[in-house]
Amino acid sequence: MRGLASASVADQLIDVVSRIAVRDLATLRRYFPALSPDEIADKLVVGTARATEAVGAGVGTAAALPTPPAMPAELAAGVLGAATVECKLIAELHVVYGLRAPGNVRQRAALYLAEWTEGRA
Repeated sequence: MRGLASASVADQLIDVVSRIAVRDLATLRRYFPALSPDEIADKLVVGTARATEAVGAGVGTAAALPTPPAMPAELAAGVLGAATVECKLIAELHVVYGLRAPGNVRQRAALYLAEWTEGRA
């Protein structure tokens, strides 16, 4: 049963990550004009750190409510939120360095998620 739940969560993560709007290089250069790829990457990392902190604060606030049965949903929301924000960073770093992952949107999402999980180990 646990394997089925894990597969379901993985499928949900791939589905959500495949819907992320990843900016192309031209768009990133408009946001960060005259910066080198490393400087753009630094800006993206800082922005992602702030967004991940906001997700954590939101989930933490919800977890403070006296509803213990909701804890699994709050935990799942936190993981999903962090994965979404951080996978967008991974995808955009690929764009910045000209290393876009191959495949269709769903295949790229699975690759970005694999990188995310490896980075979290």
